[in-house]
Amino acid sequence: MLNRLRNDFRLTIITVCAACASTGILPFAIYRFLAGQYVEGLVDLAIVVGIAVPAIYALVTGRTSAAAWTIALVISAGCVVAAHLLGIAGLLWAYAVLLIVFFLLDRLVAILLNLVTLLGIVLFADAAFDEVFQRFSFFVSASLVSVYAFVVATRNDQQRRQLEALASMDPLTGAGNRRLLEHELAQAAASAHRGRLEPGLAIMDLDHFKLVNDRYGHEAGDKVLVEFAAILRSAVRKLDRVYRFGGEEFVLLVPATDGRGLEVLVNKIRSQVAERLAGPGGPVTVSIGATQL
Repeated sequence: MLNRLRNDFRLTIITVCAACASTGILPFAIYRFLAGQYVEGLVDLAIVVGIAVPAIYALVTGRTSAAAWTIALVISAGCVVAAHLLGIAGLLWAYAVLLIVFFLLDRLVAILLNLVTLLGIVLFADAAFDEVFQRFSFFVSASLVSVYAFVVATRNDQQRRQLEALASMDPLTGAGNRRLLEHELAQAAASAHRGRLEPGLAIMDLDHFKLVNDRYGHEAGDKVLVEFAAILRSAVRKLDRVYRFGGEEFVLLVPATDGRGLEVLVNKIRSQVAERLAGPGGPVTVSIGATQL
């Protein structure tokens, strides 16, 4: 469970929302029932259930998209209703809701949902405002919070993508690295067991590549590797995956093919490399071994 939370940011946010709802909102619901405020208590209870049930679903199944949507809609609608029923006491929850929505949904969707939430509060939560100026002040301050949340969420998403790229790509050639290969090999095998076409695998080794490094230096060798990776990407289909296994060894994963298709693809790669790839000492060729699962 801790592993999943560490590796899935959205699942972490969903879990935190559920924990906060249980410890922060549920006591208010209990208090309001005891105080005879049944409508307000039911609203609080509905918000807690509306967060807890999707969170449990996400934790059990690992599917976070539907859970995130449900929680975002529940807390946004609950925020409007709470401001209408409780006045300023309900209005104070709005700022937290505006921030959380950006970490549950895509940024553009979050902007639209937050705008609808703010308009709902400003137009219908009469108990929260004494005059028009207060409505305007709240709308401006809450909009600034949304803008700040948008910037933070955008930056967080960019950094996450950069880290994922660094963790899964070979920095020299732009091909996938060995870690990504192992992960996607397991996925391809699982897809094959579900009755789809079997994947093909090709292992490629540049011939006598050590001589290029020894005679002309590693910079010349790196240039050959980069050009080889570019030739591979231009020769394969969009769904095929290229990885650098180590040194001058590359791996090609062909997710769905038959034996004949794999043979045609391998020969195409071999001929294109022979025609287009060259180092300081002349043409560079490649040896390829390929098979299906």
